Amino acid sequence: MKRLFWALVCIAATGVLAAQDRIANRAFYAEFGGASLIYSANIDGRFIPAQRLGSGYRVGIGGFFGTGDGSGIVVAPLGINSLIGRSDSPHIFEVSYGATFMYNDKNTYWPVHIGFAYRRQPLNEGFMWEAGITTLLFVYKFGGPLPLPTLSLGYVF
Repeated sequence: MKRLFWALVCIAATGVLAAQDRIANRAFYAEFGGASLIYSANIDGRFIPAQRLGSGYRVGIGGFFGTGDGSGIVVAPLGINSLIGRSDSPHIFEVSYGATFMYNDKNTYWPVHIGFAYRRQPLNEGFMWEAGITTLLFVYKFGGPLPLPTLSLGYVF
C-alpha cells in the first residue's frame, strides 16, 4: 500500500513539474486601434506548438455600435504574424499582415493590413502587452492607406 501511495505521489509530481516547463505560445488579448479600427478580442498562436517565437496566426472579432443612427460596424481581423527575438527574452518584435473583414448595414470591406509592434510577453504564462503601428491599405473610404496606432493587453498561456 505504501508503494502504491508513493508511486501515485511521484506520478502527480512529474505531471506538475512537466506543466511548469510548458511553452507559453498562445495569447488572448484585447486590441485597441490597429487592424480592428477601434477594438477587438483576439486569439494568437504559433503554427508549431512547441515554439514560442516564429510564424503564427491571429483571429479576432470586434466592432463598434450605436453611432447615433443605430448603425455600427463589425470587424474581424485575420492575419499571419512572425514573432522575432531571443527565446530566453520577454522582448519580442512582431511583424504582421493580413486582412480585416469589415461589415456595416450597407457595405462589406476587406482592407489589407501590415503592422510592426513591440510585444512584451513573459516566458511562461502571464500578462502581455503590445504597442505598435498598423497600416490599413486599400481603404477607399478614407482615400488611401490609413496608419493607426495599436495597443494590445492580454494573457499568454
